[in-house]
Amino acid sequence: MAMPVQWPGHVVDLRPYLDHPKSQKARAECRKAARAFETDGFVVFHDPEVDFVLCREFMKMMERFALLPDRERRKTERRDYYHQTGFTPQDAEKPGALYDDQRDPLIDLIPEGERPHPVTEPDRKMRYMFNIGLRPTEPTGKYPMLDGAPQVVPDGFPEWLDVALPWGEQLRDAGVTLLEMAAIGWNCGDPHVLSSVVEYGYNLLAPTMSDLTGDGVGPDTVFAGVHKDSSMLTVHPRATHAGLDVWTRDLRKVAPRVPAGCLLAQGGRILEWLTGGLAYRGLHQVVNRPEHMPKIELARRENRRIIRVASPEFLRPPTDYVVKPIGEFATPEAVATYEPFESGARLMEGLARRGLAAD
Repeated sequence: MAMPVQWPGHVVDLRPYLDHPKSQKARAECRKAARAFETDGFVVFHDPEVDFVLCREFMKMMERFALLPDRERRKTERRDYYHQTGFTPQDAEKPGALYDDQRDPLIDLIPEGERPHPVTEPDRKMRYMFNIGLRPTEPTGKYPMLDGAPQVVPDGFPEWLDVALPWGEQLRDAGVTLLEMAAIGWNCGDPHVLSSVVEYGYNLLAPTMSDLTGDGVGPDTVFAGVHKDSSMLTVHPRATHAGLDVWTRDLRKVAPRVPAGCLLAQGGRILEWLTGGLAYRGLHQVVNRPEHMPKIELARRENRRIIRVASPEFLRPPTDYVVKPIGEFATPEAVATYEPFESGARLMEGLARRGLAAD
């Protein structure tokens, strides 16, 4: 299996836009963001308002949670809420583009040596879900198990929400600013045409934890099988250990390089639909890198565990939002190609398909 190319791309700097949104420098960064969403499906960017000390505190907290005994972690599992709050155990979630009845046709167009790793079982990752921001839909509405999901706090973590919620709000705000910039880069008359969709959306901070020292983990072990995101935008900092592979629009396999102090944003289904396909929604996976093995073997000999922590946040519209091409993106061709769907209905379908529906 060929190693992915390290993809430096161009880091989009949010500072010129935050300081002087109509300046030439800001406009240049906006065009860079829009172009990256089109060609790569992801944007590496720097937001000076993001606190990476808080990021490290959050990642350490999630590592401590992952090191708890499984019976303690499972006390926070909420399957009746479709695992959209609290803990999701390892082996619960099926990759979205894997099985024959769901297999993405793009996989067969990728050159043989560049294709995603084959997987025949659910993901080897744990996850935790936090609700971020205000939501306009009442719990008695159409999707009470989504909009009404409570925050779940494990025992022994008095700082849990005081750390997680401010961090999640920073990721959301960074993603909103990036969406504004992309809209300007696409010459939209309203710079908020995309960002307003998620202002009161169903936004979730969704960190994942993978035990690199777990039984059977070796070179190229898959922690998250190949899939495309169903959100509007997934925003995350650099994980504690490398492992993310992404396929660009021209089906190159790349490993996004996220410098310290920067974030990565990946376009999802909803951004693809809203922009009539202008924003690309790429396949991606998370695998154990062979170069991690010496550190893993040493930890095993010393009876230590190594946890890979990632901190994605899913930005989504409200559950009753009807997703379709909007504004300047709503060309006759786009409207004919991208049929409308209700955000909550599509999300519920996807959760059931990935094995996360309530019994």
